[in-house]
Amino acid sequence: MSKKIKVNVIGAGVIGLTTALILQKNGYQVQILSEHWPGDFDINYSSPWATATWRANPNIDDEVVHGKISWNEFWKLSETPEIGLMRVKIYDFMDKKPELERDMWFKDLVPEFRVIPPEELPSGVEYGLSYTTVSLNVQKYLHWLLHQFTTNGGVSKKVHLSHIDESFYDSDDVGVVVNCSGVSARTLGGVADTTVLPSRGQTVSVWAPHIKTVYILSNRDSFTFIVPRESGEVILGGTMSIDD
Repeated sequence: MSKKIKVNVIGAGVIGLTTALILQKNGYQVQILSEHWPGDFDINYSSPWATATWRANPNIDDEVVHGKISWNEFWKLSETPEIGLMRVKIYDFMDKKPELERDMWFKDLVPEFRVIPPEELPSGVEYGLSYTTVSLNVQKYLHWLLHQFTTNGGVSKKVHLSHIDESFYDSDDVGVVVNCSGVSARTLGGVADTTVLPSRGQTVSVWAPHIKTVYILSNRDSFTFIVPRESGEVILGGTMSIDD
């Protein structure tokens, strides 16, 4: 039997943990190197504050994604408390009606899909959709991903990397390094990717267990959202893109 290829994954956010878990399931010997881990609260560790609701983009090419969403799988996961997934209704409002050559590509994929009549739309909104989707408590999900990874033999190492080369020096026989450092790729030595930028905006967590519905408003210059989590926490936030 051939020796397993050793892979180091940099970063323990949602992308890093998911990447490590998938590589592990495909037979690689995986270690995660990260300064921040599930349970940490740091300005450079953004995953715990992710909005994390499934929202369809009307402009995506339906030939790419049509038929690849299994809502039965989502519903099964929503019945697993440690994942932090719950079903929610979403109201997706847009200040301008999108130019569509056909019906919404996802109208037959999501439960209770509905185009909201103009008379029901809020002021300043030209177009709106509602349907059933899912919301994810990312703080719970991060712990679940890490538990899946370590239970299956994965190794985690808390370390601050100044240069990407340090991820190779960690062990003599590391064959592959996967950089999942997110916005930190901008400052990581050996990468220094200046095209990586944080979104301009703000995210606030509030306790509001009576909120059970997702609301999103998008327009040319901004994106605003209200997203509940199953814990009773609600993520309020938005981004601003004036002058990019």
